[in-house]
Order: sequence, then structure tokens, then C-alpha cells
Amino acid sequence: MCAGANCPAWIIGHLVLSSRGMMKRLGVVSLPELPEGFETRFARDELAPNSDDYGDVSVLLPLFEQHHDLFAGRIETLTPEQMATPLPQPHPMFGTLGEMAAFAPVHVAVHAGHISLIRRGLGRKPLV
Repeated sequence: MCAGANCPAWIIGHLVLSSRGMMKRLGVVSLPELPEGFETRFARDELAPNSDDYGDVSVLLPLFEQHHDLFAGRIETLTPEQMATPLPQPHPMFGTLGEMAAFAPVHVAVHAGHISLIRRGLGRKPLV
């Protein structure tokens, strides 16, 4: 389709790692176990998104759902005061816990759009 474009497997793995990073900022320490080499395979460096081997991709959607549910559950517990808490190391896209919470679903939606475009480019019908 497009040389160098991210494939759906990498996108989902990236979303898992993004959720993990955000949960670590929230102090979540008990995270789902990842398959060996996952963090390297789905990194944001120049090589990982262009790989042709993402391992057993059947684990990706369940891992995404686990992380998404855990993240959403943690966000629901935050008070307005906690949401206003500045992050010790601000991210370019967010500086407080509340801004991070607002960024997360937008981040997922953007990447879901990428997957939709890939599907349509391959001639597949929309899922919704």
C-alpha cells in the first residue's frame, strides 16, 4: 500500500505500550504481562514499525482490551484535584493527569482511523 507505513499489528502494539506508559504515570504497578520482546517489537524507533515480524498477533487485541479496561478503571478513580496534578515529566501532548486522560481516547481514535484507512485501501468494507 505505502512503503514505510505502520501496519495494524504495530499500531495495536503501540497503543498497548502507550497505555502502559500512561498507567505508570498514574502509579499503576500491577500491569498485564507482555510476551517476551514485546516492548522492542512495538517500539517507536525507526526499525520496529517497518518490521515484517510482529510475533503471534492473536495476542494483540486481548492485550489492548486488558490495558484499555485497566486504564479506564484507574482514570475513573481520580478526583478533580488529582486530574489537575502536573506530571513530573510533562509529555509534549499533555502536562497534567487530566490532560493525559483526555488525550488517551483521542490517541486511540486517531490510530483506529489509520487502521480503517488500511482496511479500505485493501478493498474491505467498514466494520461499523
